[in-house]
Amino acid sequence: MDINEVFLRGEAVTAPSFTHTVGGRSFYGFRLSVKRLSGVADVINVVTSCNDIEPFGLYEISGSMRSRNTVDGDGRHLILSVFASSLRPLPKEEFVGENTILICGTLCKPPI
Repeated sequence: MDINEVFLRGEAVTAPSFTHTVGGRSFYGFRLSVKRLSGVADVINVVTSCNDIEPFGLYEISGSMRSRNTVDGDGRHLILSVFASSLRPLPKEEFVGENTILICGTLCKPPI
């Protein structure tokens, strides 16, 4: 059985920008700064149908990891992002806890 679960708490470091439409529903991308236990921050691409993300706001996200291949002048690139199925603003006093990504199975197709 495949498992793909993400739970993150972090700070939005960009405003949302339109990425695509599927079935009449618009989606937006933004970047979320998420701290490791060591205190070092990773910046993660997030895709959501919510477009009222405030830059430098704190958010709690649950969803799944997604991958896609792109091709440009520099060749092929694997783009990893989090699809946020649930997103809520987070008060500063709740901005603690562990971030979790649990994947059991295949994240992307074999290389072409």
